Amino acid sequence: MAVDEQDFHEFYQRWNTSVYGFCRMFLGAEEPAELATQEAFVQYVREHEPLTTDKLPRKLFRNAVSESLKLDTPEPRFPDTDELEDLLPLLAPTDRAVFILRTTLDISANDTAAILQLPVERVNEGWMKASLYLRDVWLKKK
Repeated sequence: MAVDEQDFHEFYQRWNTSVYGFCRMFLGAEEPAELATQEAFVQYVREHEPLTTDKLPRKLFRNAVSESLKLDTPEPRFPDTDELEDLLPLLAPTDRAVFILRTTLDISANDTAAILQLPVERVNEGWMKASLYLRDVWLKKK
């Protein structure tokens, strides 16, 4: 079934900023974030998922997480700045995804669990662990 161009345009306009925002924060660079965002949308359309603008398309975000994980090149370094974006690579990939989805994109624990295909308890635990770790790192830098 072909995707209606106008429907896709509306869908893309509605969700592009959030998906790109996740990928940008997760990957820490524009070029791979753009690539991951594009691939997330392409995969979503290929899977014939409904183009909805009124509720969170969990599968689209699942695709964004998956594509970001593929492109992630963790740098084992301690950043010189205390900017959140520079500190995020210090987190394990799953905890980083949880933290970005929950804190930055304000996605509920239930939706985050569905996106990451994790139990809600694991999401809550990962969010708390990431928050405390980032807080401790930030305080040490002060």
